[in-house]
Amino acid sequence: MKTKLLFWALVAIALGACTNENENFPSDSNEDVVVLKERDPNSPLILFQRQYTPLDPTTRATKLTFSDYLGRSFRA
Repeated sequence: MKTKLLFWALVAIALGACTNENENFPSDSNEDVVVLKERDPNSPLILFQRQYTPLDPTTRATKLTFSDYLGRSFRA
């Protein structure tokens, strides 16, 4: 009995969580790319600059997360 109730609750949550991703966009929008500002292709784009300061000095590698690399792009 509990497993059926749990199963149907999960099915209801899964069906309720499915939404149309494009429902917030106007229907008459075209697929053109909007460029807000041209970027200098010779310089790196750094959207977020944070200094990494470890709490305790160690001899091992620093612990960097994915957010430390987020927003950085370089010209290939």
